[in-house]
Amino acid sequence: MQIERKTYGTDPEQVVLEPFDCVWVRFSDRTAPSPLSSRSLQWVDWRLQGQLTRHLMSGEKLSSPTFLPTMKRLSTPLVALDTGVEMNWEGLRACCRGMGFKKLLFLCEEGADIARIEEGLLKEDLPGVESVILGSDSLERE
Repeated sequence: MQIERKTYGTDPEQVVLEPFDCVWVRFSDRTAPSPLSSRSLQWVDWRLQGQLTRHLMSGEKLSSPTFLPTMKRLSTPLVALDTGVEMNWEGLRACCRGMGFKKLLFLCEEGADIARIEEGLLKEDLPGVESVILGSDSLERE
């Protein structure tokens, strides 16, 4: 599996143009509902007519991701919303196997999450996945 880091901070609209099997959105941890802080996630939210914001404002924390069909508003068929504090690797592995994902984009609201996800990806086996892009507005390291 090939892993690549990419910043969308200067060109946030690029995230909606690139084809992926799924965009896996990792939100920052919130104690109360608040607006999106990431320009690239704001762009995805705009294209999905506010679905990300509505999900965040509900304040719901789920142990498994919520999948949204993009209905051709993005060049990706699905967006997975992951609000869990910890990454559910077992759930991700099952989704990759069951849905046949080959190319994934992990889009993180905070650049600091990139290192944690990359570390986990190096330990995990995601069946069938050939390419993973780790994206954020900035690629901060913790």
